[in-house]
Amino acid sequence: MEAVEMDPDLDRLLAAAAAEVLARDGNTLPEDRSKQVLASAGLAVPRSVVVDSADEAARADSLTAPLVVKALGATLVHKSDAGGVVLGVVDAAAAAHAIRQVDAGVRAAGHIPERFLVEEQAGRGVEIILGATRQPGGAWAVMIGLGGVWTEMLEDVGVGVAPLTRPEVHGIIDGLRGAGLLHGARGSAPVDVESLVAQIVRFAGVDGLLTRLPDWVEAVDVNPIVVTATGSTAVDASIVVGPPADSSGTARAEPVATDFSRLLEPKSVAVVGASARQPNLGNAFLDQLRAGEFGGRIVVVHPTAETVDGHVTVPSLRELDEPVDYAYITLPAPQVAPALTGADGRVGFAQVISSGFGEIEAGGEREAELSRIAVRERIRVLGPNCLGTFSPTGRISFVSDPPSEPGSVAFVSQSGGLSVDVIRLGAARGISFRAVVSLGNAIDVRPAELLDHFLADPDTAVVAFYLESIEAGLELLEMLRGRGPHKPVILLAGGRTSAGSTAASSHTGALAANEKVWPAIARQAGIVLVDDLGELLNCLEVFHFRDVRIAAGGGVVLFGNGGGTSVLASDALARAGLRVPLLPDDVLAGLAAIGLPPGNGLANPIDIPARSMIVDDGRVAKDILNVIHTGAKPGTVITHVNIGVIPATPDANGDDLVENVIRAVAAARDETGAGTPHLIVLRSDQRPITQGRAQHCAEVARGLGIPVFAEIPDAIAACRGLVAYHAATAYPADQERQRI
Repeated sequence: MEAVEMDPDLDRLLAAAAAEVLARDGNTLPEDRSKQVLASAGLAVPRSVVVDSADEAARADSLTAPLVVKALGATLVHKSDAGGVVLGVVDAAAAAHAIRQVDAGVRAAGHIPERFLVEEQAGRGVEIILGATRQPGGAWAVMIGLGGVWTEMLEDVGVGVAPLTRPEVHGIIDGLRGAGLLHGARGSAPVDVESLVAQIVRFAGVDGLLTRLPDWVEAVDVNPIVVTATGSTAVDASIVVGPPADSSGTARAEPVATDFSRLLEPKSVAVVGASARQPNLGNAFLDQLRAGEFGGRIVVVHPTAETVDGHVTVPSLRELDEPVDYAYITLPAPQVAPALTGADGRVGFAQVISSGFGEIEAGGEREAELSRIAVRERIRVLGPNCLGTFSPTGRISFVSDPPSEPGSVAFVSQSGGLSVDVIRLGAARGISFRAVVSLGNAIDVRPAELLDHFLADPDTAVVAFYLESIEAGLELLEMLRGRGPHKPVILLAGGRTSAGSTAASSHTGALAANEKVWPAIARQAGIVLVDDLGELLNCLEVFHFRDVRIAAGGGVVLFGNGGGTSVLASDALARAGLRVPLLPDDVLAGLAAIGLPPGNGLANPIDIPARSMIVDDGRVAKDILNVIHTGAKPGTVITHVNIGVIPATPDANGDDLVENVIRAVAAARDETGAGTPHLIVLRSDQRPITQGRAQHCAEVARGLGIPVFAEIPDAIAACRGLVAYHAATAYPADQERQRI
């Protein structure tokens, strides 16, 4: 990306303007000061003069008419509404009259004008709104939209996270519903889009204005930028400031190089808070270690008892005779920080299950104290307010009777309850886990650190997250910037609406953000963003098979029995933005040559009744799909079977006919469909016999490396995730490239 030449006086200019505004108990820099800041970053603004009264209007003689006159004042945020703007002023003499006019108008509206801005009026063009708001953690969310009614009534805006590359800016602009107006739609004159992109890059690019603004600048609004056939000009602007940040608080420490095997596969565990009298969460954790056949050293920390549940105790962490990898802390919140005092490097990770920290108003200082002591004692903290770690290879778990088979899915969650749901529901679908980590408030160990670990871990195929903190999401984006193609990363974000953000605040202390910021994070980071738990599980169903990748450009072929089902599935695919292309004539001819019974629809969706589906005891599916693979080169194939209408009578070999269909799908995939992912939907009428067949056939399919779904919308959600992943990793978001 091109570097932006920045005025070296920007910091001085900002500080002086902010001090002037804050001294009057205001928070918004006036338009002339705001435009000076924009100009210092290379953004085009109108030539102008600022005068104290109409008597100074002659200073506007150097400007080229037509001119605009605007009143400036601490309370004049919406100048036009207060009668503080006059357009089409023809010369300096007319400017004097206009100044008197706006002076009287804004005073009548209850405002006191302080100065008057006279500037050259921009030509007619397309109005664009450009704004940026500071996010938790300091990042900037940048909004780009068409001005006027497009923003006010239609909310036609796109959002990105700075710094933005030129391709990202183009992508946001092209995604606006009214983008055609920039290119001459409906007889309008096309405008200079490249000049607009250049303005936005100077504003939000890697070396742009936003990177230079101090942390006490909270928002910047450029509204509008007028884009004409010959350029772009920022004709109004405001900068919102606050008092300088208090640096005396406890900032989150920078992550240190950490051996996460001590968290995920500990060789020694200390349990702090188990009771010698009344079983509690600490005792339950000891039971789970025993049931999981944990083979490492177990130490119980208890101030008075000599043994707890058969384990010898030590009075405190400072009295450990040798370090432990993982300490499970189940003490009341006020006792947690004191319990870590004196550990002095003897504990690798302290997982704090206790609540009562930053997720409640009274717990902020307690959380800060925990952070300070953990840094001092050289302990990495997991939580607080979290369930901890489930690791089949490490033999540790926060759920009873956990699945024991190690797998390739890593899941990191700010919700403990959702972590349990993912483990249980995932196991029911044959999904095995590399690890599940419940982070809670995540005051120390951060989701981005775990992402970095799992991306480098050869035993992990896909990493999924449930996050409530926009700051954590922005850290994922920062982690993935510059990496290029990476493993699938799936994100379920809580608190994307105003109602959800309120709930998230009370759950984990997460801060709210514009609902458009999460999709921007996902788009720029190459993350698959899902809307609910079911969609998350559907994506895990696909991605935990390591060799499942979308084939480029071929669309979706739908194959199965049930005419109405096929029609509804086609509608659902279209709503999901997935193509269902018609099959070429040579493919149709090849399908016809198979000799199926009459009554089939072969165009795509391929709709064949049950009598056709069981030709050759179901093995005809291989012939059908070989023709599809060879001639149509599909991106994805979804095979759906209504099990209830397929005879339950086995074939001559005693095999279920649906099982034969599944094996035929796998055989065709292996023979002619290399690189094409296959998804199977096994639809049940919920009768016990059908449910039993569905369960058995699902196990067969998964054993053959084919993801299985209960309904077609589930498969479509997974397919949409595949397409999103392919699109994100085929063209890394932060890489400069020619637009095609």
